[in-house]
Amino acid sequence: MNSEFAERQLQNFKTVIHKPTGIKIDNYIEEHGLIHHVYDYGDDWRILINLEEIIEGYCYGCPTFIDGAEIAPPEDMGGLLGFYEFLKVYYDENHPEHGEL
Repeated sequence: MNSEFAERQLQNFKTVIHKPTGIKIDNYIEEHGLIHHVYDYGDDWRILINLEEIIEGYCYGCPTFIDGAEIAPPEDMGGLLGFYEFLKVYYDENHPEHGEL
């Protein structure tokens, strides 16, 4: 093994990664009104989170998803094409796979 390569690898092991502490999501979304979010890097879902209302004295103290049934794909749909196939089966009560969904 190349000694220069081995030295770089050892340096990588010494790298310390810290969690970000400077940006709070509630402050950010209150200031900007929306967040672009990438979910599931494999399928690359791009989601726009839009602030609709600020509820004073809300007990959780952080942004919370409170509604949205059937507006986003379930887990592991296989990307956009898989989601379209899911919707076709989901809304067709006569489809042989409808009961499984």
